[in-house]
Amino acid sequence: MATEQVSGDTRAEADSEPRSSKYWLAEIEAAKGRVGPWHKRAHGVLERYRDERDEANKNQRKVNILWANTEVLKAALFAELGNPDVRRAFPYPGQDNKIARTAALLLERCLTACSNLYDSTYEIECAIEDMLLPGRGQCWLEYEVEMDDGDAIRYQEAKFCYVQWDRFLHGAGNRFTDWPWVGRMHLFTRDELVEKFDDKVGKEIPLGYCLPEGKKDDKDEIFKRAAVWEIWDKAKKERHYIAEDYKDVLKSDADPFKLRNFFPCPRPLDAIKTTTDSTPIPEYCEYQDQAAELDRVTTRINKLTEMMKWAGLYDDAMPDVDKLLDLGYLNDGQFDPLKGAAAWRDAGGIEAALFSIPLDKIAAALQQLYQQRGILIQTIYEITGISDIIRGSSDPNETLGAQKLKANFGSLRMQKRQKAVQRFVRDLFEIKGELIAEHFEPKQLSQMSGILLPTAEEKAQAQQIMARVEQMKQMQAMQAQQQQMVQQQPQGGPPMPPPGGQAQPMPQGMAA
Repeated sequence: MATEQVSGDTRAEADSEPRSSKYWLAEIEAAKGRVGPWHKRAHGVLERYRDERDEANKNQRKVNILWANTEVLKAALFAELGNPDVRRAFPYPGQDNKIARTAALLLERCLTACSNLYDSTYEIECAIEDMLLPGRGQCWLEYEVEMDDGDAIRYQEAKFCYVQWDRFLHGAGNRFTDWPWVGRMHLFTRDELVEKFDDKVGKEIPLGYCLPEGKKDDKDEIFKRAAVWEIWDKAKKERHYIAEDYKDVLKSDADPFKLRNFFPCPRPLDAIKTTTDSTPIPEYCEYQDQAAELDRVTTRINKLTEMMKWAGLYDDAMPDVDKLLDLGYLNDGQFDPLKGAAAWRDAGGIEAALFSIPLDKIAAALQQLYQQRGILIQTIYEITGISDIIRGSSDPNETLGAQKLKANFGSLRMQKRQKAVQRFVRDLFEIKGELIAEHFEPKQLSQMSGILLPTAEEKAQAQQIMARVEQMKQMQAMQAQQQQMVQQQPQGGPPMPPPGGQAQPMPQGMAA
């Protein structure tokens, strides 16, 4: 990786002071600056999704098209996790192929067993929701070891955990393969700091992060946390723990997982991204203007609907007009006398005395607004690709060819997004499989897979037994061959040479 200068600190200076966190704090600040505009837009998208309004806009009428679209896309992109499928890349006949097939079956069963220990589907669903709303979803692989009193491994666990979109950072680079480091933020309490790090450091780290329900100036630490970044440095293949506002590196490990691609996370799920910038773009930003216009149209529809009632003004010079406007007190077949009926008749009747709201014009305006709203919704569907799903829905009464044609056409745009989610899940299982194969003990692998795996002592004993069996087979074969040669030797003739030997010369003086 090329030497990068960040806030006056270079990598060479950081290498000269390995315990100082100055370089990594500068890298974190630089990464926050790169994603700052995106974070601002993403927070606005989340507020729109949750329909959070201030006092000035609480009475405004809206159509939460963002929520509706997100729910449809969630169901279209990810239905269920399924079971992992581990196969050999190059199957070939022979004993080695049987071993590879057994290893693949063992790893597949272990992956299934690990996924059943926690709600792995929920972790992936959270990442997909972040991809659809803020614009980026990410998960992280965690490896936990439980030790017994004798410092022996009691239990091991590998799982992928959801990483909140605003708690994930990476180094400068336009592509995932160019990122020099990735990091995620942990929020530790004081007790968690002391438990994970040593007692002295755990008590010195400032709790500078305040939860939303707390206050920054509050002296109580109940709602305060320490923002600790777990950074994986690809250049040095090291993992560092850096606390914000703390001068020293809390902890460093040399390649703790020994993964092929080093990073404990896959390439994130990005909604919209270009090759010239690794910062994602929320999908809502692509149709936010149409959504705002849809809200304005909906507000006007609501106001006109409120006006759609028989109401208006009347001429107070005409007698008993109020009685005509309130006939609810009359019973069936009842008529009351009207003063000045002749004057009413000469003036043109009640229609001339009343000035009502023009309901026909309001109805025509509402019809136009409803049409405009339908056009806006269809435009948003075209932008998001939901229109393809709608066009792909078939009628059970249609022919099989028509159903297949609609299904293929409706999935053209959605297939690419579905493949991105499938790639994300596949990469997660691949990293978890590497962790299991690299770090899990044979005993636990046997318990999780149901496949018996011999220990080192059992392997040595089996090799000794196989060596003895092979030696006995060779001895039995030699004895059988000698016995066969004795049986085939002619009576009175010279003795047959031993197996593998030559005939001995006869003593002098003996007749041939």
